[in-house]
Order: sequence, then structure tokens, then C-alpha cells
Amino acid sequence: MRIEAGGLRIRDYAPTDRTFLADGLEEILKEKAKTAAEQEIDPAPGWGNSYASFLLKSARKSGGIGLVATVEGTRAGFAFGAPDIGVPTWMRKSARFSRRCQILEVHVATDFRKMPIGRLLIRELERRFTLRGYDWMVASYHRGHRFEEGLYCRCGFTVNSVGVAKWLTKAPSRRNRHTARR
Repeated sequence: MRIEAGGLRIRDYAPTDRTFLADGLEEILKEKAKTAAEQEIDPAPGWGNSYASFLLKSARKSGGIGLVATVEGTRAGFAFGAPDIGVPTWMRKSARFSRRCQILEVHVATDFRKMPIGRLLIRELERRFTLRGYDWMVASYHRGHRFEEGLYCRCGFTVNSVGVAKWLTKAPSRRNRHTARR
């Protein structure tokens, strides 16, 4: 748990945050649908709760991290990360893939977007995964969503064909990467 200046606090996700999580996920879907189709598409009723269940189960099952940002007691954003769940179990055992983690979701409530909450949530995920021994972080995002791309780029991520990626520790040289697999 870390407390930042200006009444901003980042803490671990708690079960009492479930409604905030579901509402935030529905807001994300509406924003992404607007960007993709240039029109507002309402999510199916309960979509946020379904996705919240999936997100929580994925994070819990894989040893992930859930964070909530509050500003003077008001929930302002959340972030979830996990060891890369998109990599098959047999690949995670290799030196090349075993130290990779993934950002599952980052959201900042509309009223708090002028504050650096998204960056602080991502930095806290980076810090915690680095302490656990991970050295490579990836995230996928909706291509047309400029807020997300800008956020990740400001946090030092590099855009690639499937999303964004960042070395959490010094990137190994090409020679060291090949010897690590042996």
C-alpha cells in the first residue's frame, strides 16, 4: 500500500470494490464502442459484472495483482495485472517466457482523468511485479483508443503489433537471451 501526495492513495483491491469495478468496466466498453464504430453502443445488461467476475478469477487464479486508486476516499481508478495468462503453461517453464507479466485492465474514472492516476497505477503494478522477479510486461489495448495508447507510451511502453511492451529491468542483450534458453 502506498500513499501519494494530494490525497491520492493506491491500495489493494477489496471485495467491497466490486460495484465500482463493474461500473468502470461498463464505462470502458462504452468508450471503446464509441471509438470503434463512431457511435454509442450500450453493453448488454450485466456485462460489467460478467467481465468483473472473469477479471477477478483470472487475477486470483494466476497470482495476479488488483489495485484501486482513491482520491480523498473516492474511488478514482483500478488496475489488474497477472503473470502472462496468454502463454501456455508449458511455455511459462522456459527461461524466455517465465518472467513475463501482463496488464489485464487499467481504468480511470472520467472525473479524475486530469490527474496522473493511470500512470501511478501502472507504475505500482510494475514495482510489484519487479519485486516478484518479472522483467517483461505486456498489455493489449483497443487500437483506436488514444487515451490508452498515450498512457502506455508515457509510462515507457513500446507499441508493437499486438499491443505494448516494456522491460521492467534492463533488457538482456541478444547474446544473453540466447544463452538463457539453454
